[in-house]
Amino acid sequence: MMDGTANPARRDALAVFEDVLHWAGCLCLAAVLVLVTADALLRYALNEPIAFQFEFTEMYLMPAMATLSLARVQRRGGHLAIDFVQMRWFGRAGPLLIRLNALLPAIFFALVAWQSGEYAWAAYVREDIYMGVIDWPSYLAFASIPIGTGMLTLRLLADAVRPPPQH
Repeated sequence: MMDGTANPARRDALAVFEDVLHWAGCLCLAAVLVLVTADALLRYALNEPIAFQFEFTEMYLMPAMATLSLARVQRRGGHLAIDFVQMRWFGRAGPLLIRLNALLPAIFFALVAWQSGEYAWAAYVREDIYMGVIDWPSYLAFASIPIGTGMLTLRLLADAVRPPPQH
């Protein structure tokens, strides 16, 4: 198994960070479940919603849910994949195509991480806030995007340089 977990004593640092971010994403999912359920119950039973639930869920928890697990999912091969072409059909060029298949998305996600990181940093420097029931700092809402896509970039680069799997 090439996912960094075949031998728990030999897990690389990248896999550890991926797992930490994945757990953070899972905790965000649990928080969404609890907050939305509690909000619905309180609206129904007491006609008293949780005032901050919508903004907190939409701006903070959902982006974190969507991005923090990306690198771990890539490492584990958990993404949706439909194979129309077998790399073995390409003979000696197959390993090169496998590396390109990791390198090209790495370039894209590096750009996403960079641009979203600049956006989050600018919001931090300007001290932007979302005004509502609670004045939320907006840079925290934006921070999960460069973190998650940055880790995915590192995973894709690691995939591009590691030896291709033998079939």
